[in-house]
Amino acid sequence: MQSIEVKESVWNGLVNVRIVFRSAGGPVQYLARVYRQSYFAVEFAALVEYFGRHDKAVATQPVWLEYESVPIKWNLPVGVLHDYLHLPVRTTSAVWTLTLRCDQYPRDHIIPFIYTTGSGTVDYARSLQETVVNLLKQSSFVLNGNAKVIMALGEADSNAWWHAIVAHNLYQYERVARIVMPSLKFQRVPVKVYVCGSTEVIQAPIYPTSASGAAVSLGAVLSEVLPSLFAQGTFARPYIQGLDMTAWVNNPDCGILDLWKAFKHLDNFLYITVLVASGLAEIDSRDKQSISGS
Repeated sequence: MQSIEVKESVWNGLVNVRIVFRSAGGPVQYLARVYRQSYFAVEFAALVEYFGRHDKAVATQPVWLEYESVPIKWNLPVGVLHDYLHLPVRTTSAVWTLTLRCDQYPRDHIIPFIYTTGSGTVDYARSLQETVVNLLKQSSFVLNGNAKVIMALGEADSNAWWHAIVAHNLYQYERVARIVMPSLKFQRVPVKVYVCGSTEVIQAPIYPTSASGAAVSLGAVLSEVLPSLFAQGTFARPYIQGLDMTAWVNNPDCGILDLWKAFKHLDNFLYITVLVASGLAEIDSRDKQSISGS
């Protein structure tokens, strides 16, 4: 599962996007291939430069992206957003169309950008870096029982880690990752489960082995956190990094820890997106446990 080919495939996974901005002179579009492991906020500086040629307001106000008139969370990885929002309605088109906006920032729906650069423009990078570090602290606490490694990360390593994310440099990223995750044994696995069509997210720290010492399967995890969908049978399909993992649900040779090692995102969370069968979009109330809105 952790072959070089798998690692590079996950790292280099892409999403084709079309970003449309409705300027006074008419709609303008921007085509891009964005890494699944990255964040849209990494692209905001380039978007501001491009669309700012058509409307100066883009450079002076915080921007955000919307999908079907709904603001999307820039603090989530691109791949997670794509699977959660686009998979349920995906047609033959391989391009995900989004809208860029810069008026009346929707603070009630997405995290605001609170920092500015020396020139007075919005500092998207600083806000994103701070957010991802906080997520790393959360995942580190789940993995190790504390976040000491993240807290003790030196400035040089912290900057190198961030530059690796922005530049999408796998070698540089892994060098710092070995410092962030020095242990080969982890207490629990940090998992987040998103159900398409629901606004809830289940944040579930999962023990990687059972009381008998056997590896905990993906199916066992899903049956625990979403019993109405998975305990009595497969009424939904789990996706990880855009891959349909149905065949791996009860695979005894691949536990949740193996999946985490192979498919975790840059914040060290394993994101599972659940696509529910038609007519089963509502999550049973008993499934709404360990919920957060991140």
